[in-house]
Amino acid sequence: MGLQGQLEHALWRACDDLLFHHTNPWELDEALVSFGFDTGPCELMDHIGLLAIVRGGGQFESPVLPRMTSEGRIGKIGGVGFYRY
Repeated sequence: MGLQGQLEHALWRACDDLLFHHTNPWELDEALVSFGFDTGPCELMDHIGLLAIVRGGGQFESPVLPRMTSEGRIGKIGGVGFYRY
């Protein structure tokens, strides 16, 4: 994994930790968008599809996503993920 991959992995882990212990999806997204990101991480994961992320394996292991997908919260395509569509 190159430097860019390591930085992306660290960002996703930090976001996961914040979601798991400190904040909610809309506040995390709002903070990172106001910091300069085009899209917040939760909105981005909803667009990619939570099930695709879980099945993609390995690179991003979150304790939150498997539970969400088992509840049918698969992202924008399914109508609900971190947000309702």
